[in-house]
Amino acid sequence: MKKIVLDIAMLVVLIVLMCFRVFPKWLHEALGLVLPLLALLHFDWNRGWFSSLRQGHWRRRLPDLVNVALFAAFLVATLTGLVIARNLFHGILGPGWERSIPVRRVHIGFSYAMLILCGLHLGFHWPALWGRFVRRCRLDTASRLYRAGCRVAALLIAAAGAYASVLYQVGNRLLLRRIYGITALKLPPAIVPFIFLAIIGLYTVLGTLLARRGEKEGRGA
Repeated sequence: MKKIVLDIAMLVVLIVLMCFRVFPKWLHEALGLVLPLLALLHFDWNRGWFSSLRQGHWRRRLPDLVNVALFAAFLVATLTGLVIARNLFHGILGPGWERSIPVRRVHIGFSYAMLILCGLHLGFHWPALWGRFVRRCRLDTASRLYRAGCRVAALLIAAAGAYASVLYQVGNRLLLRRIYGITALKLPPAIVPFIFLAIIGLYTVLGTLLARRGEKEGRGA
């Protein structure tokens, strides 16, 4: 139970961090230090899971690679965030650094990479998490209604995430390009958290598909 609470806390903090135009800047900087600490705790609690995935087919090793990349993205986003901080850590490397456009682009790019990797990470665990929910609620997984509902939900989440990715020009941000004409900045603040949640959802769906495919190949081996 404590692991689930930690995971939810990390997700909420990440979403709030991505909504830096909605919340106070000092809160963004403070939570930017909280998230890596939560990630370290998460990795520590799941270190046994890491060791169990070091051998086998590439799809079994893929979660390990995603976790390492996710942690690396945490570090880069945090360190660059400290450099460009203007409130709690103003001028930590001396005057001028907080206005560095290249560092800001790296910070934003790795923050979006973190968002994507977080979705993949969640997707790899989703079959097990959803399985617990299904068993507790005693859902009939063999029914056509259940299967159709899952497919429709996955398609809607993926479509929303794809639209949100285009809206926020995620590809350009990952490539550290300059962004022009962001119509998403005109969205009501209450909608912004759901935009980023949709992006995470898109990659959660992708991670779930990869996890299920790996399970099928594992059973067929």
